[in-house]
Amino acid sequence: MPAHAKPTIQKITEGDRSHGKSKFNRYEAFPQVMIPPTPEELQGEALAEWNRIAPILERQRLLTEADRMALACLCHAWECLVIADRHLREEGMVIREEKILQATKSKPERRVPIGRPFKNPWMFIMTEAMAAIHKFSTAFGLTPEGRAKVAAIPGHQEDDPALQYIPAGA
Repeated sequence: MPAHAKPTIQKITEGDRSHGKSKFNRYEAFPQVMIPPTPEELQGEALAEWNRIAPILERQRLLTEADRMALACLCHAWECLVIADRHLREEGMVIREEKILQATKSKPERRVPIGRPFKNPWMFIMTEAMAAIHKFSTAFGLTPEGRAKVAAIPGHQEDDPALQYIPAGA
């Protein structure tokens, strides 16, 4: 049994493989395919990713007016990944606890490594960002796995000729 229910349009295009046992959702919502308004909160790398990916998803008929929040989350996760990557390149993946020596008249403030090495906390942020990117990318059909699961939204439901094959009352 699949982990998630398939969209009705995907069931229709693949054919009814359940020999009549599967019910089609005749009233499934089909939001308008469009690029939603860009959230004001997106800046920098997140905004650049929105501007890059939104037109691609719209051309593939995979982005609708209802997908603003999910796409914003994907773009924000991308920005977190980029920021974490910059810090890791600068600081390294393994760091040591530091002690800050206060400035004196003759010496400026300085940091002295002490203690055992440990994983840079930016690694955790990067890992979480990667997981979020994978999750949202799959949902939008941006990975091979996701493309196998996602069906593009057709035009208006009333105009869809495939609906004639859905049994009445299904």
